Amino acid sequence: MIPAITDEFKDKAVRLCTSLAQARSETGSERSAVEVAVSAFKDIGVGESFIDGAGNAVLDLLGTEAGPTLLVDGHADSIPLHSADKWSCDPFGGIIRDGRLYGLGICDQKASIGAMVIATEALVRSGWRPKGRLVLVASASEEQMEGAALRPVLERYRPDMAITTEPTDARIFTSQRGRAKIEMRLEGRPSHAGHSSLGVNAASFAAGVIWKIASSFPRLGSSGVQLDINCIDMLSSPYPSVSTIPGGATVRFDARFGPEQTRDSLLSHVMEAAKEVEAEWVGESPGIEVGYVKAIVTTWTGYRVEVDEFADAWSTPHDSPLVKSAISAVGEIGSDSRLGSYSFCTNGSIICGELGIPTIGFGVGEEDGAHRIDESVTIDSIHRGTAGLAAIISSILS
Repeated sequence: MIPAITDEFKDKAVRLCTSLAQARSETGSERSAVEVAVSAFKDIGVGESFIDGAGNAVLDLLGTEAGPTLLVDGHADSIPLHSADKWSCDPFGGIIRDGRLYGLGICDQKASIGAMVIATEALVRSGWRPKGRLVLVASASEEQMEGAALRPVLERYRPDMAITTEPTDARIFTSQRGRAKIEMRLEGRPSHAGHSSLGVNAASFAAGVIWKIASSFPRLGSSGVQLDINCIDMLSSPYPSVSTIPGGATVRFDARFGPEQTRDSLLSHVMEAAKEVEAEWVGESPGIEVGYVKAIVTTWTGYRVEVDEFADAWSTPHDSPLVKSAISAVGEIGSDSRLGSYSFCTNGSIICGELGIPTIGFGVGEEDGAHRIDESVTIDSIHRGTAGLAAIISSILS
């Protein structure tokens, strides 16, 4: 039997979410939010709570009976504050107005951390203990690179299944497109612009590749699009040029893709476009190199890792035990059981996409509320998210 989330726990969830909203937590300096989370873990009164070397807050709640290990993750960091002068309230004030809680990172995704903590506390207070193991994580540095700081937790606990609590407005999401940053480096030959035939213009060649890719992969958004590649910046050298044909150019592309794409296939799409331009090029063409942009992640504890900016797509079948349990659980409490999919990336990229651990998404707030001026979530979504997470966790580990 799934315990009801009483008004007491609804109020506690809002208070904890407010405390998290007030904790400044731009990525790389999210210590205060992580400490709020680990303090809330300890208040549950059971299990082992700690902050690991990578800066993640962890609650390890081991049950008395054998069973699966379920990991529930929410990242504590936010993007850097932008457009501060355009906010209608203090981004770190924890303001509640017209039924909404405001704060940088509250939708993406500190409110879900509050919901998962109070959901677990409500279960424990009812006498529930997991049949297996429950691991709650308020993770660090997701905004720098999805999953980079979470990996030590995954290696330590090796969960059988997982919930990412990125915003879904208390619905069950079962998939997500992947994302990558691809870098093309062109090496031509500089010359005086008055003698352009002596040079190899890397910038002009880059323009041709950008156009070729834009023509092949139009920017159509997320609806039904499995592959979407867009130029996000280009730099030629020397810059600024003083009557000099640019001998070098670096172009970066953002790619969004489905599970059928691999690390190699994405690079091939860009290289094939470059080869098509080369075939039409008059005269000597520049040298071409294509690879992934390197993400250097340094968390607030000093933990450092360098990885390719490649976050896998992932999908968990609708007939899997995890999805069926989640559907049954939210149905039992009369919540929305429709399934959905993320348009942006989550830590599910490493959990499910790379490591193959069955994963669903379930969190507080609307997905399109992330990274916005006046970022906020509704109080109702906090309540529904808390109730839904309690139901799903109980269903999986009972």
